[in-house]
Amino acid sequence: MNKLILFNLLSIFLLVTVSVSGQEVVQEDKILTWTPEQPVFKGPGRDLNRFIAKNLNYPAEAYSKGIQGQIFIEFVVEKDGSVSNIKIVKGIEELNAESIRVVNLTSGLWIPGKNDGQPVRLRKILPLTFKIQERQTRRR
Repeated sequence: MNKLILFNLLSIFLLVTVSVSGQEVVQEDKILTWTPEQPVFKGPGRDLNRFIAKNLNYPAEAYSKGIQGQIFIEFVVEKDGSVSNIKIVKGIEELNAESIRVVNLTSGLWIPGKNDGQPVRLRKILPLTFKIQERQTRRR
């Protein structure tokens, strides 16, 4: 019985040692937070801010209530340039759904980040600002 327990412990130790020392094993699903080559937006005009401004629809209810502010939205730029794992980090209830919708529109419009020349999954946090512009009246 003691030999069996000792054999099992030794087997587990060897498996763990081989797994830890096997540096060549690449974690396919690892999501990075930084890499020297960051993802680049390749959408129309290659200007993410302009793309968002053009496609963002101020929610009518939020607009009528004068709700404004900044939303922080997190997402992953995948190896193929799509986006996934979209979630609100800091939000305003009436503006969250529109923030998620507009970030979803960028899916497929990214050149993925690279690490050692290889495309990687990378987490980004994007601030979106909702601000109601006051109409200016011209004086004659």
